[in-house]
Amino acid sequence: YYRYDFFIKPEALRKGCSRDTLMERANQLGVPCVAGKSSEIYLEQAFVKNNLKPAKRLPIAQALSETSLALLVDPIFTEVEIRAMAKSVHDIVLEASVQGSLIKI
Repeated sequence: YYRYDFFIKPEALRKGCSRDTLMERANQLGVPCVAGKSSEIYLEQAFVKNNLKPAKRLPIAQALSETSLALLVDPIFTEVEIRAMAKSVHDIVLEASVQGSLIKI
């Protein structure tokens, strides 16, 4: 694996928290984290230039694009580093979650 993709449920986050705030916090703690998969490939210039883009953004694809995160995985990480990163991600998600809404990870 080179990355671990997952989705955030915005309704499970505390007010003021978002995918982007989780991503920023992870990176602050040294966890390589980026916006995840883009489910809206039709927004790429190849589709736009060839008039293959839908008239309106597709709502499910848009929601997936706006809620996805990816943790970068690298074989140079030691088991100790991976466990530390996993603990950081767990703590970040727990801190950002509405009480009782955290899904087991």
